Amino acid sequence: MKSYDLELLTEYNIKRTIRVYDYRSSNSDFIIIEANKINPTDYAEYIYNTLNLEKASKVFLDLTDIYGFNKKNLYEWDFIIDNMKFVGERFISIDRINWNSPLYKVVNEFLASYLNQKIKKLNMRNTY
Repeated sequence: MKSYDLELLTEYNIKRTIRVYDYRSSNSDFIIIEANKINPTDYAEYIYNTLNLEKASKVFLDLTDIYGFNKKNLYEWDFIIDNMKFVGERFISIDRINWNSPLYKVVNEFLASYLNQKIKKLNMRNTY
């Protein structure tokens, strides 16, 4: 896994950063995008192209730093692709995903680890 920042330029020419946790390898194609101070959904096509996503990529969007920590602010971000071009997006709340499906088995492990780390960070912030 590698993590890095991706800068987005708002309509007012203000730079905002999102954090990307990239779990792509030979046996997984999974990314978590952690939003901070900006909801990145307005930049979907830019993100899709910049991260070189593929149709089979599983992308999860974490909006908890903006809207609060609960499952209603965690989504699978599904990019709709037609003829290798971005044409739209849809969002699936994580509480509506069948985590027992073989498709999500590996993803479930990574996402659980990510969320556990996030909870630890939140707990540390609240103790100071």
